[in-house]
Amino acid sequence: MSQLLDAAVQLSKPDFHTNLPFPFVGTALPTRFKTKPGEDDKWFYMGREKFVELLHSFKDVRERRDRTALWVYGTKGYGKSHLLAALVCYFAAQEERIVYIPDCRECVKDPILYFKAAMLFAWLGDGSEQREIMTLDTMEKIYKFFLGKRDVIFIIDQMNALEILKNDDEKIKEEKGTLRGWLTRFRAKHKAILSSSANYHSYLIMQEKQSIEEKMHVYGGLTTVSLHEEFFFLFF
Repeated sequence: MSQLLDAAVQLSKPDFHTNLPFPFVGTALPTRFKTKPGEDDKWFYMGREKFVELLHSFKDVRERRDRTALWVYGTKGYGKSHLLAALVCYFAAQEERIVYIPDCRECVKDPILYFKAAMLFAWLGDGSEQREIMTLDTMEKIYKFFLGKRDVIFIIDQMNALEILKNDDEKIKEEKGTLRGWLTRFRAKHKAILSSSANYHSYLIMQEKQSIEEKMHVYGGLTTVSLHEEFFFLFF
């Protein structure tokens, strides 16, 4: 327990830097993580004070029967994706079942393949479950798989990519809407963390209503010191 606490504290310190393995086994890795080929898909993580808040907020959601999910939202560039990826690594080290969808925009292109990659990571080391996952060839079968499991955590990033845009053709609109529907069904009996940008229309509507989903703002996860460090890393 003390080691886990130490890890959480480290991941929250602005002066802590490390390279973490990217926790997704699919072929399409998000460019915002700046992974380097030949280095086991490791990405640079700099400690963020919001990490402990994220951890505690989700712990509260998991313990409460009247809460199903935690929404993490804020302005683009404030580190939501890095916080979530670090949290996936943190939970995976505890052998939690984490189904991590790092990029909804890519998931729309081939949701079955994308979800199966996420599921293979979640059940890493469990050969029998992985063999079953490989046989799942429809979203309905994936849904039934999740119905039969307990204590799965869904971490779904970039939900705003599923927003219907004015220039979307009918096929894209249908694909986005269908994926949103499946994401809701998959996590029906499980807890989840969802992220979006601050102007995600569907989120803003939800915020105005009573909800069983908690909310966490990430507008200022970087201190003056850590912000300086991050820009130094990016440009030098």
